[in-house]
Amino acid sequence: MSEPTATATRAAPPKPAGKKYLGLTRNQAIGVGAVFVAALAYILWRRHEAAKTATTASTTTSTSTSTASELAALEDALEQLQAQGYGGTAGGSGAVGTVGTTASTGTGTATSGSTGTQPSAPSTVTGAPATSGGGTPITVTPVNLHTTQVSATSVGVAWVAPTIPAGQGPLTGYGCEVYTADGQSEGPSWTVPKTQLYANAGGLKSKTTYHLNVWCLPAKTGGPHASVSFTTK
Repeated sequence: MSEPTATATRAAPPKPAGKKYLGLTRNQAIGVGAVFVAALAYILWRRHEAAKTATTASTTTSTSTSTASELAALEDALEQLQAQGYGGTAGGSGAVGTVGTTASTGTGTATSGSTGTQPSAPSTVTGAPATSGGGTPITVTPVNLHTTQVSATSVGVAWVAPTIPAGQGPLTGYGCEVYTADGQSEGPSWTVPKTQLYANAGGLKSKTTYHLNVWCLPAKTGGPHASVSFTTK
């Protein structure tokens, strides 16, 4: 009887070692490369941000310098205008500001207030109007005298400055006075500046007819005047 033949078991061949890159395996080399790329990108980003910040700071400084220069130039121009007579509140050679009621006499534009509107409350200045003042009495009267508001106890009127004839004046203001329909004075007369082309009278009686007279100053007593009639509410 023959003996069984022994089958030899063949061992598996050894697995070849992975390829090395500078002493590193492929996976290790990929990891190192990724870290290097990330570090390089971070460095470039920081440089970009630093450059952008420097540019912004430079622009801000340049803008501030330019603004300061412009403000200085504007201030110099304003001082020159004021030195030439501009920038007053009334009269002068071209007053600067919000023009209210405009006078037609004198040089430049005279203003009667910052808004050119009638005050809501009566604002009379008591005292007899001047009949002299170093000038020649004026014979012309204010133009287009009319009421602007009438209540139970007050009235507002406005007018246009007349052209003063040669040899008269200069205009120093306007005289105002209120009379009842039967000719009785309703209080003392008052004056307003020449740059003010309106007047208000208060303390009146309701449902009463009045006349308000306005004349140019200087004027002779009893001289010509403009008059407007109204009835309080």
